[in-house]
Amino acid sequence: MVQIPLKNALTTTDFYHHRFEVWYNNDMKVGDPYVINERGDDFSGANTINVTTISREDKSHLIYFNASFEDYLDKHC
Repeated sequence: MVQIPLKNALTTTDFYHHRFEVWYNNDMKVGDPYVINERGDDFSGANTINVTTISREDKSHLIYFNASFEDYLDKHC
């Protein structure tokens, strides 16, 4: 059994962003290219996307490793 250390709930003053960002600008299928950035939210990765232009119907942020996050949750995996 894996023991996960407890953490108090995050507040607006103690959020955390990991140092590295692995950026896939694709469907994340096996063999798809990716970039490892030395900083989280690097301007060569996720910050290349203008979030103000994404529509509510856009489901691309719910697909990881070519699998639907919603389907994954529906199947209780």
